[in-house]
Amino acid sequence: MRIENGIIIFKSDPENFNKERIGDKRNTVRVIPESEIKQNLTNFDTIQIINSVNDRQNFYRKISDISTMMVGETKIFIFSW
Repeated sequence: MRIENGIIIFKSDPENFNKERIGDKRNTVRVIPESEIKQNLTNFDTIQIINSVNDRQNFYRKISDISTMMVGETKIFIFSW
């Protein structure tokens, strides 16, 4: 994950990327280490997903929800659009 110009950016493997791009999968589930979270992620409204094997393939979506849950000691983020 990285944040640039107010946009949360993730890479996604080709199989998930295609499902996300065409709308069959309208979220991404991520484990983000606390050390990487420098800002309140709920302040962002746009996500960019980049194909992990072809970074020229990407798309943007408006975030509709950011949910979190704990699995043991691990915080899980669910970004939906």
